[in-house]
Amino acid sequence: MFASAGEGMTITDLDGRILDVNPAFETITGYRREEVLGKNPSVLQSGRQSPEFYQDMWRTLKKTGQWRGEIWNRRKSGEVYPEWLTVSAVKDDKGKVTHYVGIFSDISSVKAAEEKADFLKHHDALTGLPNRRLLAERMSRGLARARRNDAPLVVMMIGLDRFDAINEAVGHPVGERLLESVAARLAKAVREVDTLARFSDDQFLLFAEEAVTIDQADTIARRVLGQLEESFVIAEHALGVTASIGVALYPADGESVEELVKHAELAMIESRRANLGQYRYFSRTLSEAAQDRLRLENALRGAAERGELTLHYQPQVRLRDRALVGLEALLRWNHPEWGSIAPDRFIPLAEEIGLMPAIGRWVLDEACRQMAQWRNDGLTMPRVAVNLSVQQIDRPEIAEEVRVVLARHGVAAGQLELELTESMVMRFPEAARATLQKLRGLGVELALDDFGTGYSSLACLGRLPLNRLKIDRSFVVGIGHGFSGEAIARSVISLASSLGLETVAEGVETEEQVDFLRRHGCQTGQGYWFARPMAAEALGEWLQSGPNRVQGVRDVEMQTT
Repeated sequence: MFASAGEGMTITDLDGRILDVNPAFETITGYRREEVLGKNPSVLQSGRQSPEFYQDMWRTLKKTGQWRGEIWNRRKSGEVYPEWLTVSAVKDDKGKVTHYVGIFSDISSVKAAEEKADFLKHHDALTGLPNRRLLAERMSRGLARARRNDAPLVVMMIGLDRFDAINEAVGHPVGERLLESVAARLAKAVREVDTLARFSDDQFLLFAEEAVTIDQADTIARRVLGQLEESFVIAEHALGVTASIGVALYPADGESVEELVKHAELAMIESRRANLGQYRYFSRTLSEAAQDRLRLENALRGAAERGELTLHYQPQVRLRDRALVGLEALLRWNHPEWGSIAPDRFIPLAEEIGLMPAIGRWVLDEACRQMAQWRNDGLTMPRVAVNLSVQQIDRPEIAEEVRVVLARHGVAAGQLELELTESMVMRFPEAARATLQKLRGLGVELALDDFGTGYSSLACLGRLPLNRLKIDRSFVVGIGHGFSGEAIARSVISLASSLGLETVAEGVETEEQVDFLRRHGCQTGQGYWFARPMAAEALGEWLQSGPNRVQGVRDVEMQTT
């Protein structure tokens, strides 16, 4: 037993001189048997325990004949390790103590597991930052000190912008590594006395209580944003990350932890809505705006199911003969109590709260249903353009969803055009290209909307399977009023022509714009000069309002047949 036991064993005489040790002792401590014979076990002492600790140990041993407990010893290599030690007195037949036997085991792995478990109780497993539990404890103590000392506090909510889209595009393993890297950079921006915690999936919270002024808060916020200016390279992906920050101050913005966190989050949301990658301080007007936003958000959920969403259609007209060549489907929301709600108010909100995939599916289905209805009524529309949101194009299953909808309503793929914005494509150009290739494989048409407002390279643009470029209205409105708008419009038309793409000008409102666009080779126009967006029922009346428009539809019907 002595020779084969897994625990280390030491036999000493009454004076504490080592008489023998077993092989496990040698394995655990690193000392050979010959090196410790005749020496005192104190050769293993780490120095972590005080002299009083050993005095108490010997008192217990002499009084009860046994001592057991946790002790820290030192290996021959110098490494300090924890062990569980039992020391027993050995007596002869007359009850006299003759020897002491120590039996010990290395509990390093047990201690490490305990420490890890204790760490994870208070820290985030992925980033190693304090979690919400530890954050709440520190904030409560800090707030109590601030009340006693009449001192200010700062709470900053740091939200990563559009992190869900990045996660969907590159996958969750890369997304997790990105979060680790972001956390490491943010930690460099804060002071040692501050607490930076992971608050939720893509949100961090910074709590600062020492020497905090407005200027100091500004400095910290700018340092945080500065840490994200350089892209992250994760698994060969170059990923750009921005953050929006909301700042709440004690006592002006709240006198409890809950209030301060809530108001910092409201300020962050408002900062994100105003402009990504910025910071903003809380104000009471934000709280009122948050209530309005919450009411709007609740009303938007289920709006399609309640029949409140509709599609209006704006004609796209061939410039050379004013013939109808297409329609763009535009989403409208008519609330029973609030009336018509502007798209630029509810569509960004739908994207922010993750409703756009569901709403986008409804728009796609409704547009195809309407095309089928027009066909049954004897009116064949050339094509209908539907806008895709960033959350739709990021979904790998979008091509299959489009195929199913076309089949459900019996609509030819060539009658459906999908529009996506330049900035949407350029976030992850290779992923977008793969998705667009699948959609083109179905036979649907593809258009790049708002062209000229982003930063797409010609090399990237040339690889995308597009049919059309849409000239943004901001350039069209400048025609006749300045050189820059006209120059950009001419450049876009020329670029599209060199790539074999058609051009569609948005926001056409004057005959002068029509003449300019036609002279320089733009094929199609869309805007109030031709028609405002209208309900499907009103389209028939519009078609009857001019001979060119009616002729245009008949021409398309003949071509389709």
